[in-house]
Amino acid sequence: MHHYLGILMSILFSASALAVGDDSVPPSILRVDVVRARIAQAVQDADENPEQAIEDLRSMLGRTDDPLLKGVAGYDLGVLAHQQGEFDIAAQLYRDADRQSTDPTLRSSARFNLGHALYAKAHGGDEPASIDDLN
Repeated sequence: MHHYLGILMSILFSASALAVGDDSVPPSILRVDVVRARIAQAVQDADENPEQAIEDLRSMLGRTDDPLLKGVAGYDLGVLAHQQGEFDIAAQLYRDADRQSTDPTLRSSARFNLGHALYAKAHGGDEPASIDDLN
């Protein structure tokens, strides 16, 4: 489960640097349709090759200036980190996705999953089975 910790940590720091505009080595910006297709492909392939999906999504964060796509890539990275049990990293990625995105639905999902990540961290990784478990 912690096999991807190093990759996820580098994603967190890279995503944070991108969010604040660190452009010491500016990546080439791709067309919106290309970034959208690559994000979709990375999500589709995540079960078979999570390491490659993480790298692809990380790359897409830096290859677009579209706030919606930055939010989507960051959110999807958060989901992968969450699935790996890396709740701190997932929480930060969800926060970044919420800040970067212009889509209210994605922002709402990022906040919802942020709550889940924080809950899971506080309860040793145990997700609530039902709403009654939150009490």
